[in-house]
Amino acid sequence: MFKKHALKGEYPNISVDYSKVVLSQGTLPETEGIKINKLTDGLEISWDPTHHDDLLHNDSVMVMICCPETGQDKEYLNIARRSEGKCFIPLREEVLNQQLEPYISFISADGERVSDSVYLGNLNGVGKNEAERHQEKKYEQVKTRFDQVAASYLKQIADHDHHRPDHKAFKVLEKEYKVLKAQLEHLPGKPAKQNSGTNT
Repeated sequence: MFKKHALKGEYPNISVDYSKVVLSQGTLPETEGIKINKLTDGLEISWDPTHHDDLLHNDSVMVMICCPETGQDKEYLNIARRSEGKCFIPLREEVLNQQLEPYISFISADGERVSDSVYLGNLNGVGKNEAERHQEKKYEQVKTRFDQVAASYLKQIADHDHHRPDHKAFKVLEKEYKVLKAQLEHLPGKPAKQNSGTNT
């Protein structure tokens, strides 16, 4: 996968422009009328098998699907013949509904010539990568613990007529409350428009 020219942004905020990724490059003609449709149980890709006199209709069809969220990319090296005009790729629901970046290429029957890859467009929008999912999980773990500590902390204050109890157990509780509150304010992975609810 030739990604270098497809990178955008500046370090550390670098991402991939999938429309510029080149998966194959060669002299074999591509084809026109390429379309992709998302169905309930997979992807259907169609193309015009007759638009060019020089096309060899026994060319093989290769489909590559990049799955940025999981990194479990999929390759289908001989999924159809060019003459068929379409192919179907069955996918499980959890795969079908994640961010997908599909490409198609054609390769001659003798394997000696290949076409440039054609980007078929993003499906399902931009999802979360593994690092982002890890950040969200970490945030939720801290938030769950904070909610538990905050409930106990506020209850003890309320039970003492909104005055801070002056015993060691409360001081330990208060310290954890403040540490968790500070963590939530700075941890990445916070859901949009959510705050930690720490008004006291």
